[in-house]
Amino acid sequence: MKLFYYSAAGMVAALIVLWGALILDSANILQQMSVLMHYIEYLFKPSER
Repeated sequence: MKLFYYSAAGMVAALIVLWGALILDSANILQQMSVLMHYIEYLFKPSER
């Protein structure tokens, strides 16, 4: 159940980041998404730290 809350919080954070990126700099959104995906992978793979 804890994992569900983490993933839900991650999705909300992703929406906020993407929405902010669209408003601030739409040309930079792909880089924002890429950084976010790497960060999410990092969060969900603690063995690689």
